[in-house]
Amino acid sequence: MDDNLFQTFQLEGSSLRGRILRMGTSIHDILDRHGYPDGVSVLTGQAAVLALLLSSMLKYDGIFTLQTSGDGPVSMLVSDITRRGVVRACATYDPTRLRDGDQDLTSLMGTGHLAFTVDQGEDMERYQGIVSLTGGSLQDSVQHYFTQSEQIATGIRIAVGRDADGQWRAGGIMLQRLPEEGGINNPGEGEEDDWRRTMILLQSCKDEELLDANLTQNDLLFRLFHEEGVRVYEPTPVEEGCRCSQERAERIIATMSDEDRYDMTVDDRITVTCEFCSREYIFDETDTEGRIQAS
Repeated sequence: MDDNLFQTFQLEGSSLRGRILRMGTSIHDILDRHGYPDGVSVLTGQAAVLALLLSSMLKYDGIFTLQTSGDGPVSMLVSDITRRGVVRACATYDPTRLRDGDQDLTSLMGTGHLAFTVDQGEDMERYQGIVSLTGGSLQDSVQHYFTQSEQIATGIRIAVGRDADGQWRAGGIMLQRLPEEGGINNPGEGEEDDWRRTMILLQSCKDEELLDANLTQNDLLFRLFHEEGVRVYEPTPVEEGCRCSQERAERIIATMSDEDRYDMTVDDRITVTCEFCSREYIFDETDTEGRIQAS
């Protein structure tokens, strides 16, 4: 089934490079587990899609993280990806500040910034890019980053929504005009025409097309760019998964003060809940007094 897949492609007529992503059960498992209001779920799904598209540009052996912070009802979004394409995502929000019908980035997150980080461990250099939240969507902010910071022309089209059965689905396409060898990025008039035409074709893609489980990735690319000639490459799977564990929860408690541990203790137990997958790790009093305090 053409689902939960990521695929790179190239437009033969203009040498533009792109990536297409379709998510079915993987994004449904993430969003359904959290049970967020729809507006927050859509924003969380968008963060996951963008993190996957951006991480696919890089060769790394570690974790790629996309994180936003804002002063609106949704104060934070986080999505991270392992090099094997395992994704997770979550949001932090204040339900008392949410209003019915809020869907755009400004009403949900207010002012703030978006950052993405590549962390390859202690012995490797850590890369981070930061940009202000711009425009009416997360994809606007990402496009702004590439235009201003990387000076790479980038077009993005993403969608997150429910199908007729109420299942969450997501999809996205990203196209870029990369610099030539040596870092030269000085396109001629013909290349500018190619870029403008391709952006018109990309923006003609409807949400329903990106979310349609019966429309394969290859068929969608052909529908959009058949006049350009599309070369596709081997797709790679995407899956939902969390990296939480009993040991990680232990380390979190070990960093807390005695007062904080006391405040968290209920019926002689401390419960740590993973914000990504909602799994609970329960430690009784002997755990906290022995293994954790000794660590």
